[in-house]
Amino acid sequence: MSQKLVIRRLPVFALLLLAIAPVYRSGAANVETSAPSKVIISTAGTKATAFDPNEIRKDIGYLASPALEGRRTATVGEHLAAAFIEERFRAAGLTDVRQQPFDFQSGVGLGPNNTMKVTLGPKRISAELDRQFAPLALSANGEVESEVVFAGYGIVAENYDSFAGLNVKNKIVMVLRFSPESAPESERERLRHYAPLRMKAMQARERGAKAILVFAGPNSLPEDSFISNSHDVSFADSGIIAAQISRKLAEEILASAGKDLKQTQDSLDQLETKTGFVVPGATVKLRVDLKKQTAVGHNVFGMVRAGAPDRTEQAIVVGAHYDHLGHGDENSLAPQPGQIHPGADDNASGTVGVIELARYFSQRRSRLRRDLIFVCFSGEELGLLGSAAFARNPPVDLSHVVAMINMDMIGRLREQRLAIQGTGSAILWPRLIEQAALSTPLRVSLSSDPYLPTDSTTFYEKDIPTLNFFTGSHADYHRPSDTADKINAAGEAQVLALEARIIEDLATRKDPPHWVKVTTPAQGPGREGLRAYLGTIPDYTDSTQPGVKLNGVRPGSPAERGGLKAGDVIVDLGHKRITNIYDYTYALEGVKIGAPVEITVMREGKPTTLTIVPAQRK
Repeated sequence: MSQKLVIRRLPVFALLLLAIAPVYRSGAANVETSAPSKVIISTAGTKATAFDPNEIRKDIGYLASPALEGRRTATVGEHLAAAFIEERFRAAGLTDVRQQPFDFQSGVGLGPNNTMKVTLGPKRISAELDRQFAPLALSANGEVESEVVFAGYGIVAENYDSFAGLNVKNKIVMVLRFSPESAPESERERLRHYAPLRMKAMQARERGAKAILVFAGPNSLPEDSFISNSHDVSFADSGIIAAQISRKLAEEILASAGKDLKQTQDSLDQLETKTGFVVPGATVKLRVDLKKQTAVGHNVFGMVRAGAPDRTEQAIVVGAHYDHLGHGDENSLAPQPGQIHPGADDNASGTVGVIELARYFSQRRSRLRRDLIFVCFSGEELGLLGSAAFARNPPVDLSHVVAMINMDMIGRLREQRLAIQGTGSAILWPRLIEQAALSTPLRVSLSSDPYLPTDSTTFYEKDIPTLNFFTGSHADYHRPSDTADKINAAGEAQVLALEARIIEDLATRKDPPHWVKVTTPAQGPGREGLRAYLGTIPDYTDSTQPGVKLNGVRPGSPAERGGLKAGDVIVDLGHKRITNIYDYTYALEGVKIGAPVEITVMREGKPTTLTIVPAQRK
């Protein structure tokens, strides 16, 4: 599952969902508490199902084993998992089984021309790459030379402005990483939201700075260390030259102005904001040369061909993502980086669910009027990359796909509680699910909103009715502790038995479900910090141009009323330049409910300025 709620380390896709999506799942609030439209409680007792918990446990155990190293997209672990899924599909008797490769931007590398020279009065320092300085993945390429201004933590929030009284136009800004360390917990939590490096880079850029240098103070990290560029999962250019410098070099620069780094940070940590200053006689000449890197991920799919005499040309997609976080990245919630994240529930459980359902229906093809396409996606944790690639190049025309059934985290059934999400995407869903669920021991919550941080959203945006099955989040979410021994295999078997009933009904009924355009944002707690709602639907896979491209807008939303539409590329919001989705999220923090704000989009290659009135998030 790609949704992350913890603010301190937000990845690109989750950051956007927190800012603009009307409903989400997280460790803080699962669907059971997000105002489901209906709860179905069966009086049926627990009974044996067609799905063997021992087989479920065994296959999840392999996918979540150390040998697969967390199944990060485009790694050896992903290749091993893909081969395993392919073998299971073939053994189940599926036809047209194959892997589907897709290219994606996987990182940034250093070009040959990264240099930094520091002048401190008569003193000259030629900084050593990877020891005294290193470009950040979010940096633009280019060369700058200018005076230096220190701007504290580089944070701008209500009643806190690190740039107060400073003129940083055409200057190089130095800022500390993180946020004030000694503030009261409530204030520390508040300011932490504004502390990501991309937000600090945007604040410096919006004030006219030429570049930003970041470093870790002694109160933040006992041992100085550089940030790995592999931890920036979006690799989007922030529109400003950016680098990290060593603590020792930062101390030298501040000392030339008669300032002690430790004392300066101590003042800042007590919420003193007026500690920024120009560093007299200091200039920096910085050149950044980054090279974009690409990699190849792999989806795996196969088919069960309908065998009924009155078969149709239609198909149903049954899917789940099989990738996870590898050794951790910015999506990880682990306190220490570098450990294997097994991803047993997220989403080896859903992957094995697809395998089990493929085996089940391969023995029942003679009853089916519609083909079943079983697919395991990669790249979900990086932003639904695999499902987007599948939708661009499907094995059948998407116009023939009448439904998509997705599984994301179905291995931790507790108190018989199962969430089925996206039920507003077709009128048929509530009635069909209720009929199927009454013969199971499950307590089923229905949530109508189909805009979810998982692969089903890719299909809903293609006008295909969708459902997503989810047994709830937990304390092991996106941590190394999401291990196979915690899987409730018997519970997953019950979930699959219910899914099998629903899928069989879809594959055999006369009339397919019809896609419904959801117009009312679902209600849900846990979004108090996200007050304004626009209703835009970004294209999470398009990073080919500056700005934020839209896949569409929510019906009846402020975005639709303001004239935004699919294909628009947002380049300015509230007079804040938007070069990537991080800029967009941060710009949303500054808009006011009910106050008209200008938004500029590129439409068919030409700039168009519209006025949008943000609404209150329900």
